Amino acid sequence: MNLKELAKITGYSLSTVSKVFSDGKDVSAETKAAVIKKAKELGCFYKYDKKKFGKKVIAVICPEITSAYYTVILEELKKITERENSVMLVSVTDFSLKTESELIGFYSTDNRADGIIVMAGKSVAKKYNPVPIVYIGSSSEQKYADVVSIDFYSGIREAVYVLREAGHEKIGFIGERLTIGKQRLFEKAMKEKNLTVDPSLIVVSDKRFEEAGYDGMEKLFSGGNLPTAILASYDYIALGVITSLQKHGLKCPDDISLIGMDNIKIADYYNISLSSIETNAAEITGIVTDILYKKMNRRGYTLVQHVSVKSNLILRNSVKKRAD
Repeated sequence: MNLKELAKITGYSLSTVSKVFSDGKDVSAETKAAVIKKAKELGCFYKYDKKKFGKKVIAVICPEITSAYYTVILEELKKITERENSVMLVSVTDFSLKTESELIGFYSTDNRADGIIVMAGKSVAKKYNPVPIVYIGSSSEQKYADVVSIDFYSGIREAVYVLREAGHEKIGFIGERLTIGKQRLFEKAMKEKNLTVDPSLIVVSDKRFEEAGYDGMEKLFSGGNLPTAILASYDYIALGVITSLQKHGLKCPDDISLIGMDNIKIADYYNISLSSIETNAAEITGIVTDILYKKMNRRGYTLVQHVSVKSNLILRNSVKKRAD
């Protein structure tokens, strides 16, 4: 609905209705109240309200907030938005494409947000969106939106190389249903390093977090074919692996070396200092917000960028060189 149509419905002139939304001083309080009430009833009030909040509103659409991977990025984004005198709103999709698309539509209309950040996005940005959007780690082919992704392969390849140099050739992988992409990268790295990919040493658990690691390691024990080293698809899974090893009287790294991913804070303070692949959240969020604020502040800035940030291995004492 445009202002002309709203003016016709309310019975006021187009000029008067326009002044209501720009907080004109020569419009009576009664007239303002009547126009605003009708505009809210018709769902177009925020579309035309010219009174600004005073701070830029950044909407962050996130698949979940239970994973340390996402919460670390949210913490970094919060630091930057506060420094930029902005407000950050967080919405959770529970990995639903439908919810993600609905939230993008919601924040893109009626001045609800000045910029949008989509984490692990599954949607594809339209050619024109009134609000700048930057995706973090989008798996979709984005032609009309900026994407800052994590190059997990660089870190996984480094981890496999370090394990091979430490004498490990029988390397396993434990992940879950949401980390199939990392499993494929692990298999690719193994083949690149001329190592055999043994399907019996790869476990995809239907659980998550520590439970997935414990469950995956238990399945390896029940199969009777144990690796000398394991790459876990994220650190919480690695911690679950350690718990299972302890239950069976084995030690990390004396019996089995172990590497996780995401380098969460607890990784360096657990009962064993865990080697982990660092995803460089601070660098990622810095690039994301730099792109987003440029587009918010310069509406003519239309360059679309796809940036990949390398991951790297943080080697601690959960990896040990094989004696034989």
